Amino acid sequence: SVGYSTLWLAAAAKQVGAIVETVEADDEKIRKATENRQALALHDLVVQHHGDATDVLTRMSSSYDFVFIDIGGDHIALFEALRPRIAAGGVVFVDGAGRSETWEHESESMRLFRYLQDAPDFEVSIVDLGDKSHLWATNIPQTVSVSP
Repeated sequence: SVGYSTLWLAAAAKQVGAIVETVEADDEKIRKATENRQALALHDLVVQHHGDATDVLTRMSSSYDFVFIDIGGDHIALFEALRPRIAAGGVVFVDGAGRSETWEHESESMRLFRYLQDAPDFEVSIVDLGDKSHLWATNIPQTVSVSP
């Protein structure tokens, strides 16, 4: 990884006045990603966090409208670290969850999919985009009933 997805997200963020926060543990990948962002004048739109994604996310306090996950590891633990920070109506997108025909065999993504199927605060689906399937989850805004 050299920050390719972050470049696309930063270009989009620039259009709407937003920023992108990204997490990476590998120093060499951070160096290359930083060079790429600087070369495309997108560096000021990206906050780079260094460390294990789950550890970093448990310490963060920002709220997110869009979360893009393209790492391996325990997706449920990563999701739970993010859950309190996903805005109402916010989206979690898991990239590269697998090829459409092998989706059932993609254990971490499929575990997260099944986990979210039982979550009352998220709607989850599998999106087939050509040769890969992706997980798409939306945080359902909760309505509160107020009795008179």
